[in-house]
Amino acid sequence: MTVYSSSASSIDVASTERSVRGGLIDLFPMVEMSREIAAKTARYDAEDFMIDDYAGGNIDDAFRMGQEDGEILFARRLLTLIGS
Repeated sequence: MTVYSSSASSIDVASTERSVRGGLIDLFPMVEMSREIAAKTARYDAEDFMIDDYAGGNIDDAFRMGQEDGEILFARRLLTLIGS
């Protein structure tokens, strides 16, 4: 299955090894780590999510929590894009 394709290259997700500028990289560890992160519950998952309920006006806490939720949401999106 090809997820990304252009005239220059394509990515076949059936294989865990990719050729990158003549070298091989193993994507399996990245996919496994992404699965672990994506399985976490993000604060943003709550239907009635309100950052102020969590951070109480502390912008440093709000930033950190946004960073954590962003990592979770990115991992979910990445797994969706690669079909894993």
